[in-house]
Amino acid sequence: MKKFKERCGAALLEVLISIAILGLLTVPISSGIMMSLHINAKSDDIMQAKLAVSSAVETIMAEGIESIDAARALDLPDITIDDGITLDPKGYWKLTVRSEYFDDIFVEMRVRSNDVRAPEGGGA
Repeated sequence: MKKFKERCGAALLEVLISIAILGLLTVPISSGIMMSLHINAKSDDIMQAKLAVSSAVETIMAEGIESIDAARALDLPDITIDDGITLDPKGYWKLTVRSEYFDDIFVEMRVRSNDVRAPEGGGA
């Protein structure tokens, strides 16, 4: 009976120490998981923006443009076509397709005007 009374506080102390160690390890692990989720979400947003810009470029290349207003009338979601659209002497429109959410995701391109495009089936 005497040994039991001397030892009863030690078990409680061991449990409290193990809970404290577990708590100290949980904080960095959970913050690492949260950071990973945040980076994953940001990466997904960037990938979606790149896909939208790529899709817009492909649409413009396929349909061609006749004027500045025609390029803006394509109604491409999450995309901005910059105001600096110009027509050079060779009949190419120079324009910039930009993501609305990320300023550093854009494509500067030259598209042949529909006036100088080959007939149907003649290539871009």
